[in-house]
Amino acid sequence: MFRRIILLLFISFVINLKSQDIDSVQKESKKLEIKKSNTFNNPKKAGLLSLVIPGAGQIYNKRYVKAPIVWAVLGSFGYFYIQNNSEYQKARTSFVSLIDTISSNNIPYNGSTNLAEVTAFKNNYRSNRDLFLILGVVFYGLQIVDAVVDAHLMGFNVNDNLSLRIQPVVIPNQQTLTLGGGMQMQWNLAKNKKKINLYY
Repeated sequence: MFRRIILLLFISFVINLKSQDIDSVQKESKKLEIKKSNTFNNPKKAGLLSLVIPGAGQIYNKRYVKAPIVWAVLGSFGYFYIQNNSEYQKARTSFVSLIDTISSNNIPYNGSTNLAEVTAFKNNYRSNRDLFLILGVVFYGLQIVDAVVDAHLMGFNVNDNLSLRIQPVVIPNQQTLTLGGGMQMQWNLAKNKKKINLYY
């Protein structure tokens, strides 16, 4: 009788330990899922932040170094756009006054009243202004794409289970009874190992 009681107590103790192990494993997996969900950034949110405020998506992704670079590049494009547009407007005003038949209304640009020179200045500043506008718009779009891609890649698996190994192997040829050389490539994806034999 005493042995049965001890046996029942032991069995209940083992079952209790098993259930605690299962509970602890489930709790740990839930903690990992919560941790993963916290570490993975939302790509849509990163893109929307970068769309509204340039560099905000990079800050959201905790890429703090990228945000000042975005601001500096966009600021430079904006500065050169404004500068070229200002000179273009001055050259255009001079150009309009020079094509007028009344010479007393002529407004020189850069000290010149030569129509060809003023036209060249005007066209040059307009081209530069348009170029900096296009570059600014393209870079603005690229910083949005960068924020979205960076948010996607934050969840990319880069743990130790990913590996690649290449090594030489000797391959016997049973038909000709000779030895041949080859390369064996093995890569690990998570816990699945795959091998490829490359012969030469």
